[in-house]
Amino acid sequence: MLAFPHQYRRDIADFLFQVALAPRRAPRENARLAPWSRSVICGIFVLFSPQASVAQQLTTDACLQAHESAQELRVVANLLEAKQRLLKCSSSQCPAIIRKDCGAWYSELQAELPSLVVSVKNSSLDIVKARLYIDEEIATEKLDGLEIELNPGSHLLFVEVEGARSSIQKILLSKGQKSRLVTFQLAAPSTEKSSPAAPAAKQVPQENPSKEVEVLTRPIPVSTYVLGGGALLGAALGTGFAIAGNSAYRKGEETCSPYCSSQEKSQVDTYLLLADISFGLAILSAGAAIISYVWRPTLHHARQEPPLSLGVSSSAAQIHWRGTW
Repeated sequence: MLAFPHQYRRDIADFLFQVALAPRRAPRENARLAPWSRSVICGIFVLFSPQASVAQQLTTDACLQAHESAQELRVVANLLEAKQRLLKCSSSQCPAIIRKDCGAWYSELQAELPSLVVSVKNSSLDIVKARLYIDEEIATEKLDGLEIELNPGSHLLFVEVEGARSSIQKILLSKGQKSRLVTFQLAAPSTEKSSPAAPAAKQVPQENPSKEVEVLTRPIPVSTYVLGGGALLGAALGTGFAIAGNSAYRKGEETCSPYCSSQEKSQVDTYLLLADISFGLAILSAGAAIISYVWRPTLHHARQEPPLSLGVSSSAAQIHWRGTW
């Protein structure tokens, strides 16, 4: 070993640590020691630290591992695990330069680490004996009102009280969010009791129990109405054109027969042709309407028959007819 005075060997070791750890003070996303760097740093500590031993070298290696992994865990938002690593590398057994880094990062992480407080209420009363589950794991068997630290991100929470499980709440925690209150409201137990002066009515077995009845229906389709309307319209148009053609024909016989012009004859033929077309369309529409009506589908419906129940008490008799119409 080099013969440096003891008062200088610690200063030299700290200086070489700062040089070797310089990349670790870069942005955390890029800060990672090469596998051989940790061995070199441990060798520096053994070489220049007074009374360094193999056990101290192993401790320094563990400190460096915690120092490195803590930053990697912070990058992936695993702040709880990073906190444990920073506590480890902040111990008095680690070199001073590592303790300094880990102590500063620990303070930063505590500010980033979110937390929540869980409250369970039954009406207006607080419940303490409640088992809390966070992300399907038991977080605590008893609520104490203290903060529960969690990693940033989404979490699923529910509680169990005397075997009854609450609904699941999904929450989203962000970095630096502290003491977020999560409340579970349980239904209050029923405190109603039967009055001795008015005993509950005794239910007589139902004589007509509710049962489902299948109902067949054949609704008239929309196409039947459309085709029927088309038939009526065609008949009306055909009648109008026929009347107009007949009127034009009689007028020609009275005024120009047998010397009527071709234009007058063509007018009569056009009216009669339109009447024939309208009557033909009316007949086709009527036939299609009849076919759509006859071949309409049969629909099946299930309907419950309303049951009859009878209630009898010391003061009155009641008949209840329940059902849906």
